[in-house]
Amino acid sequence: MLFVRHKGYPSTYLRGDQVAKVLVARCIDSMDETENETVVFVKAASPSDVQKAKEQGCTVAYDVLDFFCYPDRALPWAYSVDVLITPNSVCTPIYKAFFPNARQVIIPHHWDPRIKGVAQHDVPRLGYIGAVFNMPKCAGSFEIVVEESKMLEAAKEFNLHLAVSRREDLARILKPATKIATASAVGACVIAYMDPSATELLGEEYPFYVRGTLDEAIDDALRAFGTERWQKARSIMQTVGIRTSLPMIAEQYKQMEAAYA
Repeated sequence: MLFVRHKGYPSTYLRGDQVAKVLVARCIDSMDETENETVVFVKAASPSDVQKAKEQGCTVAYDVLDFFCYPDRALPWAYSVDVLITPNSVCTPIYKAFFPNARQVIIPHHWDPRIKGVAQHDVPRLGYIGAVFNMPKCAGSFEIVVEESKMLEAAKEFNLHLAVSRREDLARILKPATKIATASAVGACVIAYMDPSATELLGEEYPFYVRGTLDEAIDDALRAFGTERWQKARSIMQTVGIRTSLPMIAEQYKQMEAAYA
């Protein structure tokens, strides 16, 4: 298996370099002379690279990540994709229209193994880690970490993560649950909307979904600190942490290659 990342998107480091390292595979910036292998293009690629992979007899896999969560993005080589990697099953009919020739496989986003430490559950500590444009708008007070250089270190500082993002319909359906995976890495709970990527990881019975307003969900989770509901959330997040660990996700890439190469 060969990974081809797009240097224009820093996020491709996780799904390119990190996954490739576990699989003892190569991760490069542009297609080389590799023949008759599975080539995973991560988030974006040049049409010439995809064409070259096809001409060299490779199976073209595309890890879409959040590429289509933003308007006015198109892939002129979408018809060439043999296997499409998506974050949840609700994406399937939407992506079928974009990638008519592709078989689809669901592989959730993993948490970054550079995250170290464990969140302490002594007192409730609520925080948001992420980009400014995704930052939730609510009246509640919480700590905010938007500087990329501080995000990994900050994960363990919060035992309750705001795993929320923009509410546009398409982004809500297509976006991977990266913030949930990040929280699971340190054993924290999350407050999340019932978006497809979230519910397929957490299950319908997870205690701290946003079912009304975000402020109401925050108040509810903080009041539940230390209770049976809090412990249930921790238990679910522990399972998510195992499921979205890098070795587990890398194993799904192996299964994909075996099934579709």
